[in-house]
Amino acid sequence: MKNAPNRHNPFKPGYGQSPPYLAGREAAQEVFNERLRQMKDGETVNGIAMYGPRGAGKTALLSWLEGRCKAENIKALHATPDDSLQSRGDLADALFHGKLTFSEAGLVAGIGRWMQAASKFARTKVHSMAAMKRRLLSVSKKKPTVLLLDEAHRVTAANKDLYGALLDVCQKVAAEAPFLLTLCGTPSLPTRIRATESSFIGRADRIGIGCLGPDAAAAAIRIPLRNAGMTIREDALRAAVDDSQRYAYFLQLWGKALYDEAWRRGATEVSQEDVRGAFPEAQRGKTVNYSERYAEIRKSEDSGLAAAALAIADIFTAGGGDGRTIAEKQALAAIKNSLGPSIPPGEASARTETLLDELIRLDFIWVDPARASDLTAGIPSLMDYTRAQSGV
Repeated sequence: MKNAPNRHNPFKPGYGQSPPYLAGREAAQEVFNERLRQMKDGETVNGIAMYGPRGAGKTALLSWLEGRCKAENIKALHATPDDSLQSRGDLADALFHGKLTFSEAGLVAGIGRWMQAASKFARTKVHSMAAMKRRLLSVSKKKPTVLLLDEAHRVTAANKDLYGALLDVCQKVAAEAPFLLTLCGTPSLPTRIRATESSFIGRADRIGIGCLGPDAAAAAIRIPLRNAGMTIREDALRAAVDDSQRYAYFLQLWGKALYDEAWRRGATEVSQEDVRGAFPEAQRGKTVNYSERYAEIRKSEDSGLAAAALAIADIFTAGGGDGRTIAEKQALAAIKNSLGPSIPPGEASARTETLLDELIRLDFIWVDPARASDLTAGIPSLMDYTRAQSGV
């Protein structure tokens, strides 16, 4: 094919996959860049809690941050907790077997010894926490250090004491050395961290990662295509962005489908013809995503969750628009009404709060820290799918 673009599709949609171009996260990047600048100057910095729905691009931003740390000669330690860990002994074993890993071998051994000792002797726990603090201080004073705790929402009732202790130690280190603790997870992260009784979530700066703005969403498709040797007509780009509702994962689905279709035709410019041809592939990917999310709701042990989700979807759909929000009190009223008259008045309020928390845990809806207490749809178009599956 003469003047053909690269035959390798730059778009690889999938959770945990980094996009070919990180669009629309300039505000978050500036927050992190400022923290790194302060740390290089020897300053202490406040921790960061970053959260948002699955598929919004949190992992991509963490990967960018690790790259920035390397470029700035800042040590980056990356850890991912295992939600099966229920004791300090379990955590120590996981450290040694790589389920929860740090890139610094000495730090692994130090945390492992701390957790093993803490699981046996209460007095040793205090001594071990002091030893843990000394170890982290030593590392951070030699070189500014960032600890990235990904999937931090995995804290459970069974292991909350473990991570609460770790968070408290990290906060003490951050008060004395250039050390940045960054937690990353789904919208339930604040609730899960509060359960550890650590003060971290109340003190940390929060960054919400949700749907992109219109210009950033367009760039997420346009720039990778251009870098791969293709252009895209503005009407075709608008159609793809509008259908994605600017949800990062759906943008990647559309980018991949458009590239495949244009390549199949031997075209170097993506047009409306390619949008029509790519539509079935993009919709298949979206439908799989919808069905998996809705199955989480339908399979819940709480039989009232599906009705609560429908009540929320009805409000969002009636409101119209993209990236819309609703007030928390409006959501609570709708969920309470969905319970029906069989629930005693004394139980209705508690049941309503429980159902709302569960919908947030599944990131059906979430609280974006940039939008106060309003609730935002995790995937706006999932609301329409929910209503369709309920026969509305």
